[in-house]
Parts: sequence; structure tokens; C-alpha cells
Amino acid sequence: MQIKNKTKNLIVSKEVIIAKNFYSRLKGLLGKENLPENQCLIIYPCKSIHTFFMKFPIDAVFIDKNYKVLKILKNIKPGKTSSYVKKSWAVIEMPVNTLVESKISTGDELLLLSDNI
Repeated sequence: MQIKNKTKNLIVSKEVIIAKNFYSRLKGLLGKENLPENQCLIIYPCKSIHTFFMKFPIDAVFIDKNYKVLKILKNIKPGKTSSYVKKSWAVIEMPVNTLVESKISTGDELLLLSDNI
């Protein structure tokens, strides 16, 4: 799967991991040494995140059920928590420094693309 920014017509991430059950959401990125470039983790349902016990910083995008970008957090260091985003349905965790204005901005619409499209 890939994530495409529909608004800007570009691929944001080429490899998507989905965490939707209790265990996968609980584990998230714990135990990983890093998050490779062009890879991301989508956690849903999710209205806030933490980076306790993580070994590296991340960028995060909070989206609603229509994949509209609600909030962007950059360079979240280990041991931190995000604010609660009331209208958030999911969070996309990405490698640090991925979220530059040219890729994703608040209000953009994203798409989740299957590999066989």
C-alpha cells in the first residue's frame, strides 16, 4: 500500500504498515531501531500518540475518516505525548523530517492506495 496526497498529486509514502487491533496499536513502533524512509505506520482509531520507550523521533499526521489532514506534528522526540485531537480518526507516523510543506499541509486530502491499483 501507498499513501498519496490527493491535493498535491504526489506519493507521500511507498510502504504502509497498519495497526488496527489492540496488540498492533499497543506495540506501534516500539522495539524498532528506526522507521525507514518511505515507510509509515497508520494507527486507528487514534486521537493522540506517545513516544515513550521509542528509540527515535517521528513526524505525525492526524487525519479524519475522510483522510483529511487535521494536524501535523514534526520531530516528536522519544518520551513525549501529543495533544488530543478530538476529530482525529487515525494517525500516520512517519520518519522524522518527512513532513515538509511540499508533501503534506493541514487541510490536504490523502488517499490509501492498494499495491494492485
